[in-house]
Amino acid sequence: MIKAIPFDYPYDGRLVAQNTALIVIDLQQDFLSTTGYFARKGYDPSPLRAILPTVNRLIAAARRAGLTIVHTRQGYRADMADMT
Repeated sequence: MIKAIPFDYPYDGRLVAQNTALIVIDLQQDFLSTTGYFARKGYDPSPLRAILPTVNRLIAAARRAGLTIVHTRQGYRADMADMT
């Protein structure tokens, strides 16, 4: 249970697989890969990569429970013209 104000979530204490999703955000190669953008800029991705085993276990448990898994993905045109 997650303690929250104005009420605890989930409100009735039940997570129903058919209407529950796990959303996985920003686990992309640019951030986490040893050859991604951050690494190429000289940053060590090791501290970021440390979360991967835990996230993988969470995803596996969510799949076993029948939850929908949603991964976000950010992309740019090949010429990077749409990169902010």
